[in-house]
Amino acid sequence: MSTSPDIIKRLVKSYRMMLEFYGVTLSSEETGELCRAQHFQERYANLNSKTHNNLRITRILKCLGEMGLERLKMPFLTFFVREIAGNGLLPACRASLERFWIPTLRHDEQLAACMRFLRASAR
Repeated sequence: MSTSPDIIKRLVKSYRMMLEFYGVTLSSEETGELCRAQHFQERYANLNSKTHNNLRITRILKCLGEMGLERLKMPFLTFFVREIAGNGLLPACRASLERFWIPTLRHDEQLAACMRFLRASAR
């Protein structure tokens, strides 16, 4: 699959749109840092009640990796670990986070670090 600059630009634009739908904003395209969107409460309620979105998130994370944007996955996962385990938000997403989202990481050291962060963040 091609990873031309135009395709990557469109993929990042789509990623931003998806994040907004889920109540999250991409603060920095360079670092992948995320923050809550202004309307996050409404969108988090949707994520908690519509669990079919969890499978979509898994596919999005896998796509990021396949298209050379692996660097965006760890900030995504760190943000959601904090929201789910640390802040007690999005409880309906926890199983998907542990079983599907975190395992999309390709590097064992990142995977282990993310799992440690999840355990350390648990309330």
